[in-house]
Parts: sequence; structure tokens; C-alpha cells
Amino acid sequence: MDYQGYYDYYEEKMLECVKKGQCTPMDLASLRNSYKQRILNEPQEYLFLDFQMIPSLMAKKDFNKIKQFNENNKTIGLPSIEYQRFRYEF
Repeated sequence: MDYQGYYDYYEEKMLECVKKGQCTPMDLASLRNSYKQRILNEPQEYLFLDFQMIPSLMAKKDFNKIKQFNENNKTIGLPSIEYQRFRYEF
């Protein structure tokens, strides 16, 4: 079954909902992460990251991955990992 057509449709609709404020950017991030993990069979690969999802990333201080996640998060309106960490600890 070709899931790409379904994914494209729902991604477009979800992006419209984010722009209208009807759903959060994290909802869109979850859709994109799920597609990459389940349909493309890349189980350890995330496009977007919430600080609470993988706290070990900050502990490892993998700055290349952190930078990439921050760039991806910014494209859909999610805050940086550092800000999420600050907010979580506060």
C-alpha cells in the first residue's frame, strides 16, 4: 500500500491546522516522526525532538544532533531543546 499519498494529505492538513492555531506544532512533529519511524522503517531517527522525549541527548552533549533538532524544531514553530530544558526545570 502506498502510504505516501496519505501522509502528504495529512501533513498538508496538519500544517494548515498549526497555522490556524487549531493544533500544536508538536502534533505535526509527532506525525512526521511517526512517518519516519513506522513507514520508512527508521526506528531510531527523529526529525523533531521534545526535551522530555530523550533527556539522555542533553546528557551526552551531542551538539551536532542538538543543532539539527533545533533547526528542524524551528521550521514548525517548536522551541529549541535548550529552552524546553529551561522550561522543564523551571
